[in-house]
Amino acid sequence: MPDASAAAMLGRDTFAKPDAEIAVEGFDALWRDGRVLLAAHAADSGMNIDDINIDLCYLLDRAGAMLVLTARAAGEMVGYLTYIIGPSLEKRGETIAEQKPFYVRHDYRGVGPKLRAKAKEILRERGVNHILMRAGIRADSNRQRALFEREGAKYMGELYYLTLEP
Repeated sequence: MPDASAAAMLGRDTFAKPDAEIAVEGFDALWRDGRVLLAAHAADSGMNIDDINIDLCYLLDRAGAMLVLTARAAGEMVGYLTYIIGPSLEKRGETIAEQKPFYVRHDYRGVGPKLRAKAKEILRERGVNHILMRAGIRADSNRQRALFEREGAKYMGELYYLTLEP
């Protein structure tokens, strides 16, 4: 493990717990066992867990159009990473995964890259050609951008959010 200054330069925490197990689980496991994490994520990001479209999450999961990865330590969920997977509208024959909620408990932050590496492996196996990721919407944009760039992601502009009034 690098020393604290090297870890800081890389944007990594030196206190990552090595015992977190990464696994693919269904949305039901995230909803059942990850409520404390979802609440912490909501507090950190301004997200409201009561707004989550639970029915759609279950539907996408059952259809194989959702990937839920979890990180657990001693059985307790300490992180999660989710994607929605579907065909590309822009290029016939390609499949895209869009990163959705991604959260790791603060004392396990170094587990995030392990979750992301496992996700890429699984997404490749599922035939995904491209991954869409965002930074700076509700996430810590500097940390997210640095993480994405270290992984080789290319900057493709900014994401804008327009609310259409009824």
